[in-house]
Amino acid sequence: MRGHASGLLEPTTIYVKPVLELLKEVDPGAVKGMANITGGGIRNLSRLGPDLLYKLNSMPPVPKVFRLVQVLGAIDEKEMYQTFNMGLGMALIIRPEYREEVLDLLSGSGASVIGRVEMGRGVEMPELELHFEGYV
Repeated sequence: MRGHASGLLEPTTIYVKPVLELLKEVDPGAVKGMANITGGGIRNLSRLGPDLLYKLNSMPPVPKVFRLVQVLGAIDEKEMYQTFNMGLGMALIIRPEYREEVLDLLSGSGASVIGRVEMGRGVEMPELELHFEGYV
C-alpha cells in the first residue's frame, strides 16, 4: 500500500510556465485550444468545440494511485475518466504541422501526442471503448 499511497503526497504539476513559454515561442496559430483535465476529467476537452470529436488513442500510463482509488471505491472505468485526470493534467490542441516543434519545446515535461481532433462530438477513447458525448 505504501507505494500506491505515495502518489497522494506528490505535488501537483503546474503547467503555467511551460505553456506560457511555449506560447511565446511558437507561431500564434499553432495552438488551437487548451484544456485543464483536472476537475472534470477527460470530458473537459469537449468544452473546446461543440462539433469536434477528440479521439484519444495513446493515453499515458495511469498512475497507480488512481487504480487504488478505483478498486477501493468500486468505480468503473468510465466514471474514473470523467471524474479524475488519470495522470493527464493538461491537453493542448496543436495544428499537425507544429507537432514536432511543440514536442521539442516541451521536451522534459512529459508531453506526448495522445490523439487527434475530428469532426464529430465529444471525447472517444477507442482502446477503452469509452465515449463521452460532452461535458455534463
